Amino acid sequence: MTRLHSVTLAGVIACGCAVTPLIANAGPYSLETTIAVPPSPDNNFNGTVSPAGNFNTYDISFFDPATRLDYVADRSNASVDVFSGVTETMVGRVGGSGQLFVGQKSANAASGPDGVVIGNSNQLWAGDGNSTLKAFNITPSPFGSSPIPPTTTSGNSGINTGGSFRVDEMAFDPKDHIVAAANNADSPPFVTLVDANTSKILAQTKFDGTGGTPSGVTGIEQPAWDKNTKSFFVATVQDPNPGGITQLDTNGKVIAFYNLASFGISSCSPTGLSVANNISGHGTVLGLNCGNANSQVVLFDPTANGGKGEVIATFSQFSGGDEDWYDPNNGLFYFTAQSNASGPVLGIVDGFTDSLFQILPTSAGAHSVAVDPATGDIFMPFGGIAGNTTCPTGCIAVFSAPEPGSLPILVVGLAGLIGLAVRRRLQ
Repeated sequence: MTRLHSVTLAGVIACGCAVTPLIANAGPYSLETTIAVPPSPDNNFNGTVSPAGNFNTYDISFFDPATRLDYVADRSNASVDVFSGVTETMVGRVGGSGQLFVGQKSANAASGPDGVVIGNSNQLWAGDGNSTLKAFNITPSPFGSSPIPPTTTSGNSGINTGGSFRVDEMAFDPKDHIVAAANNADSPPFVTLVDANTSKILAQTKFDGTGGTPSGVTGIEQPAWDKNTKSFFVATVQDPNPGGITQLDTNGKVIAFYNLASFGISSCSPTGLSVANNISGHGTVLGLNCGNANSQVVLFDPTANGGKGEVIATFSQFSGGDEDWYDPNNGLFYFTAQSNASGPVLGIVDGFTDSLFQILPTSAGAHSVAVDPATGDIFMPFGGIAGNTTCPTGCIAVFSAPEPGSLPILVVGLAGLIGLAVRRRLQ
């Protein structure tokens, strides 16, 4: 497990220097451990690829920095599984008995759980395959769960968003306490904004070509909250290619649509979307994953050029992914690429320098990722399917970077001492 060294941070503070954190330059990631995922009573996967009881199918991950818990939407076990970044073990499960979630069905669009996010303090939100959004109060120690007192819900039935298919990926606005959830498989797809304090639906935005929404939308993927613009951004899939990014305010109104074709990008099919603030000279940087193989991933600034947007960088070394993640503590973007042309990988990009950091081989179908900001450790579900040689019955794979070497620590530490001495002499 990677650890930051206090002398390094102290040296930087004393020096007042602007440097990239050492964890981002520590070296390539490697597999540290795997965490087993035991079957639940609701495990319902009876496919021919691997035996029932395995951890086969899953969807999105979310790492909560406050509790250092990783939440994984586990369709095989009809549950949200919880893993500790401290102990690197499984510590709990929401659902898994009593059919709280629908589990894996023949169609992914009707399966659940799907998207997950932490909202208000210790509040877990999860989307299900029957177009419901469910919320739980989580007790970190000892770990447990209980339904939020219902306002628009009835017991564990959840908030019905009115669609025919799953509530998928979502984002949380901590300023206004709003959850944005995407029904990506409905026609037209739509975003639902929910008050996290009352569980009431505040607004819905249908991507039907009206109200400023783009035309030809065939799906929407990851929403992301940006504290700088105080708005949501939504990965938007169009027919024809390449799609783009839609910006919504907290009332669900369209602020802008950034068509990737206008920026010279011919192929994408947007999927994952993550937000970085105040890096590489930009106030807001969106990390956009592309579902099309043989395309690219994109770093995009929606605030550049008077709000018209700007492509900061593209990386064609990998593509064909789903979820992506940004870690503000080390400045790295992490892009899953399970459909990458040369094999499944995790592409890692340095947001401070807008450069490729590492391409890490993963496992068949690995499309979900989350990162512990305290250590930089990567948590990736690996399904127990053909092609998974790391953990054939399925697991959570944990990747860590090597410890920073003593020489760079010494250099930065000495720089800090020199800076402190100069500051004292000037005073």
